[in-house]
Amino acid sequence: MASPESRGVAAGRFAPFHRGHQHLIERARGLVGALDVAVVHEPDDVLAPELRTGWIRDAFAEHPQVQVHAVPAGDDPAAAVLARLGVAPDICFTGAGHDGWSAALAERHVEIERLAGIDSEVVRAGALAALDQLPGGTRASVVRRVCVLGAESTGKTTVARDLADALATVWVPEYGRDYTETLPDRLRYVWTTPDFEIISKRQNWNEDRAARYANRVVIVDTDAFATSLFHELYVGYRAPELDAYLRRYDLYLLTSIDTPFQMDVTGLRYDGDTRAYMDATYHRHAEESGAPWAALQGPPQERLRTAGEAVAAMLGRYAGPAALTDLRAPAPVRVAAR
Repeated sequence: MASPESRGVAAGRFAPFHRGHQHLIERARGLVGALDVAVVHEPDDVLAPELRTGWIRDAFAEHPQVQVHAVPAGDDPAAAVLARLGVAPDICFTGAGHDGWSAALAERHVEIERLAGIDSEVVRAGALAALDQLPGGTRASVVRRVCVLGAESTGKTTVARDLADALATVWVPEYGRDYTETLPDRLRYVWTTPDFEIISKRQNWNEDRAARYANRVVIVDTDAFATSLFHELYVGYRAPELDAYLRRYDLYLLTSIDTPFQMDVTGLRYDGDTRAYMDATYHRHAEESGAPWAALQGPPQERLRTAGEAVAAMLGRYAGPAALTDLRAPAPVRVAAR
């Protein structure tokens, strides 16, 4: 049995970090007082070391005795790991049957039984098809994100909800609407930039949380760009500080203004020229993003069909090993933004 006062090390590529790796680190950290996890990488690795260290830190954020280090492999990865640690570990931990260089990082070597049903090769061959093997932070990085934008009263929320249902996944409602509905006198309320910062921050937080449970794709009803547009309309000018919350998406779905205008319970919806301006602004934003986008027109079923086809085409580009390209760094979502 290892001593609680001892120092351990677990080294590997963690490309990507999956539940088998998480199991190894979890078992190892319970056997030592401090555990160093070395993420060894080459310059031409597909997955950046910042991504891999971020996934592990996310999984063990509540365990400060687990320290994660990015280590360039160099000519001798074992020597590189030991040099990075600066202190010789008492015990090295590996998966059962591992006979590589990491098994010789310390005089004592402890094998941790492998977690059944987890296969690194399967994950690398198609991460979107192996999401059940990924911890929440890794999963949130891998799933693709679809943003639904549209002027007011264009069925945006209906599309987001129905599309998520059709794809058996999760969707993120528009937080700005919830925020507005809680105002004591919303028709007289004087909006300020901090209001929109709160909305943008919480919208992103909700998205990151939902992505941890998504099935291949998370559907987002409105984004920080839309929030910045509402700032322009409500406050009267553009707020550059809101740019910090802008995100890229894998696909934009734009709900067209070919639906009759209806006022909602907030009493704040824009019609006429402003509605047309919003529609044109969203189209320009989607075109300038460089991401694929689709305009949704016609009755609800036609819009849903077009949206489904656009999502399928987008997911097709990320089939197989391509699922591990263009990944997002994991975002901390344990504490709700306010």
